[in-house]
Amino acid sequence: MSAEVVDEDVSLKNIKLKPNGSVQEPPKKTWFQLILREPFFHFVVLGISLFFIGDYFKKHHYNEQYVINVTNKDVYRLASMWEKQYGAIPTDGQLQSLLDNYIREEVLYREGQEAGLGKNDEVVRRRIAQKQEFLFQDLAVVEEPTDDDLKKYYEKKKSKYTVPAKLSFSHIYFSPDVAGEDAAIERAKAALKEVEAKNLNRAPELGDRFAYLYDYSNQSKEDIYHLFGGSVFTDSIFYFPAHKWHGPVRSGYGWHLVYVNGLSDVSYQPFEEIREKVKADYLQDTRDEKNDESYKKLEGKYTIVRNYQLFGDEKK
Repeated sequence: MSAEVVDEDVSLKNIKLKPNGSVQEPPKKTWFQLILREPFFHFVVLGISLFFIGDYFKKHHYNEQYVINVTNKDVYRLASMWEKQYGAIPTDGQLQSLLDNYIREEVLYREGQEAGLGKNDEVVRRRIAQKQEFLFQDLAVVEEPTDDDLKKYYEKKKSKYTVPAKLSFSHIYFSPDVAGEDAAIERAKAALKEVEAKNLNRAPELGDRFAYLYDYSNQSKEDIYHLFGGSVFTDSIFYFPAHKWHGPVRSGYGWHLVYVNGLSDVSYQPFEEIREKVKADYLQDTRDEKNDESYKKLEGKYTIVRNYQLFGDEKK
């Protein structure tokens, strides 16, 4: 057996002899077996593997980018900011509105960040969200409305164009500073008997000196709120029957007896007189609707995980 017959890579144990004593040639390698031995092939396989691994992590990161996880931490942070600004804990309705605004801001911020509009900074974050909102607001094109469009809008939103009820009344004031709350109430009750017995509709002299007027004409609820503050007086006076004394009723100043002279009905501003205002409201509302549609498309890319509880839920 000569060395020329045996492949240098073939182990002696793989050499077999034929029955006649000659050397049996080892089986030839297939092309696939030859490729497997090539270093270049190993390099290609490694490169492809790294590509798919990188692509997987890229997609995984991409999916995480579109998940907004809202937690109790966010609820307390927003509630704390509200309390510092307004001095009271927000209601569930106010808190839900804060959370919805936070989610909206987060969506717009991420869209702006993806567009490279700024860095991760609280001030810049808000500016980016505003910039992104301005971008899709600018795309909201509103067609010029016809008179028919405006009239339909006017009828649909007629409550926006009401003339509020107006109240005319007189009152007698009793100050708790004179002799205390109980004494003011008792003096008011005594005065009530007197004005009813004498059939009077005005008698400020039976009470204490008041800093403002004793008689008011054509006052809206908003007017009375500004005059007397938020109180039982303001909340109840519009429900008092006319041409009759009522009280004692408490305002921010003290106790009052009230005589209602008259109450006008709620009316509506005629369309012809406020056409331009109706048009401005129509254009703004239509623009807002289109902007909301644009935002909903952006928000649809995100998964909102609402992992939080409102304060009312905790009490339950």
